[in-house]
Amino acid sequence: MQSHNIYSGITLIYGPMFSGKTTKLIEIYREIQGTHKKCIAINYELDTRYGKNKIISHDGLAIDCYSIKNLDDFIKNNATKELIANADYIFINEAQFFDSLYTSVLYLNETLGKNVVLCGLDLDYKRDKFGTMMELLSKATNVYKMTGKCAKCSGASCYSHRSVNSHFQILIGTAEYIPLCETCYIKENNI
Repeated sequence: MQSHNIYSGITLIYGPMFSGKTTKLIEIYREIQGTHKKCIAINYELDTRYGKNKIISHDGLAIDCYSIKNLDDFIKNNATKELIANADYIFINEAQFFDSLYTSVLYLNETLGKNVVLCGLDLDYKRDKFGTMMELLSKATNVYKMTGKCAKCSGASCYSHRSVNSHFQILIGTAEYIPLCETCYIKENNI
């Protein structure tokens, strides 16, 4: 077990779908909670794949959370200010979906002195930047670039390939995507 001090500041966990990002977030959460530090977990409100008010990994690990749509509102809401003030660590799952992510994380870390652990996608299904999460890369004290297993060749996956026809950037679900390595992604998308 690592010392919880390794997770001070901002910890960024990113990569494609099915790469173990949420599993890593939950493992860190449990490790920190075991040191009797106060932790708050947050998930994006529309991510209800496995249930509401829970962060659940594809391999079944779960923790309780607050399901919210607007991170900035949650942080500055009178009903949750004390909760945040008393927390040592803030965990954010599906971070790419939060509009005010960059400013909210810096506010939590630099102004309120909170340790923030967040995970999410770095790229969308077209390999374009997804949200503002990667703008936090230069501010992060800890970075985990996750890879999964390519669904076609079993190599290291680095992209989330959408297997259904939709042009919306946000399409929440697991059945709609497969993890692919660069070579297989290029073949599948006729690039």
